[in-house]
Amino acid sequence: MALLRELISSKFSFNYHCSSCYSQNAVPNGPLQSYVEAAKFFGTAADQGYDEAQRDLGNLYLSGRGVMCCDIEGARWMKKAADQGFAPAQMELANLFRCGCSVKQNYAKAALWFKKAAIQGFIGAQYTLGIICAAGCGVKMSNVGAVR
Repeated sequence: MALLRELISSKFSFNYHCSSCYSQNAVPNGPLQSYVEAAKFFGTAADQGYDEAQRDLGNLYLSGRGVMCCDIEGARWMKKAADQGFAPAQMELANLFRCGCSVKQNYAKAALWFKKAAIQGFIGAQYTLGIICAAGCGVKMSNVGAVR
């Protein structure tokens, strides 16, 4: 069973790292940057449940790089990663709700996702949650909550 987990984990890692090479042109004399190829590898790893790949695939859909731009699909993948507890995805999903980008603007949902990322120590989320608490956007206005 441990070997199976290791193989699955390495498969996630392989697909994710291949996608990173294509999206960032990260390997000297390696593959040329291709968001289309990156989207394929991100998609494979995302389908297998790899949270970083889900977040990155969501970003590709939101930006229209390598795939047809689709706010709904981008937000869906971002939420999958956020639901797994991946703090960077929680922060990005919170920002989507805060701005009303790709999803209906909802300050309460934004505050919820900022809080989840903040609890994990994600500094950007902690800062933004403090501002939200001080302003009372989506949460009850609280200077005490802002300072925490």
